[in-house]
Amino acid sequence: MGYETLAAKAGDQVIDAVERVEGMVIDTVSTVSKAIGGALPQLPEIPYASELPHPRNLVETYFNFAQKWLKSQREYFLGLVDAYAPVTEKLMPEPKAHRPRTTTARKSTAKRAA
Repeated sequence: MGYETLAAKAGDQVIDAVERVEGMVIDTVSTVSKAIGGALPQLPEIPYASELPHPRNLVETYFNFAQKWLKSQREYFLGLVDAYAPVTEKLMPEPKAHRPRTTTARKSTAKRAA
């Protein structure tokens, strides 16, 4: 199994675990919030509250920015990899999908021991 496959599987496992925990947190916060919200009396209106951004809009704006930033950084780093290609092509072979293991070293060691 190659590095890319191992990294992808590990990453998927981490994301799955985090999403399960996040789901539990959301369920717990929702339950507590409903209980507290039902017990609170109607509060007076906060001055200028209508001028403040809604929390959902803040999250959407932040993640839209983060998504654009991450895309930009991916393009930048792939560009750097391409820019270094004349050097890295001399130092590193092209990646192969799968390199079978050879047992040549073990055979030659066994011959020397005999």
